[in-house]
Amino acid sequence: MNTSVHIPKELSDRLNTYLKQNKMPKNKFIVEAIEKTLNELEDKEAWHPDILNWQGVPEFEAGSLDEGLLPMREDVL
Repeated sequence: MNTSVHIPKELSDRLNTYLKQNKMPKNKFIVEAIEKTLNELEDKEAWHPDILNWQGVPEFEAGSLDEGLLPMREDVL
């Protein structure tokens, strides 16, 4: 599919510099950028916002998980 997009000069200059330094065709860069962006958006949409925004349980201290465990045996290492 062919399309035409106006790219502001400053962004176009940055893009051209990057492409020249990395010897990459502009079309390839644009296609990969669109694919990456869509993958990230689709992955994010696959998870419910409540899951993405979960901050954990404040009352739960992970440091207390090792209570009652036997000390590590040095002879095993």
